Amino acid sequence: HLVFGLADPRTDRVKAIQQATKNALSDARTLAEAGGVTLKKIRSLVLDGASATPRFTQEKAYMGSRMAMDSAPAPPIVSGDVTVRASVSLVWEIEGP
Repeated sequence: HLVFGLADPRTDRVKAIQQATKNALSDARTLAEAGGVTLKKIRSLVLDGASATPRFTQEKAYMGSRMAMDSAPAPPIVSGDVTVRASVSLVWEIEGP
């Protein structure tokens, strides 16, 4: 089978962590506003994980003699996506009712 990945997975991992953190901060602000409380300071900031998952295709093994394998066409290359995920958890000190 063929597996495709990222040329520089570290860069995309960092971007995923940054975006997950921004999303967590935005969600906390929205939740605090809706709950009528004030966010004071972050007590903990935890990265639950960040990973890249490549899309891959599995081609059937070519059966037959060596000569048949040598003359067989190359398997097709299928374009796809690589999914980069990150999960961030924040614990805030809050003030209010």
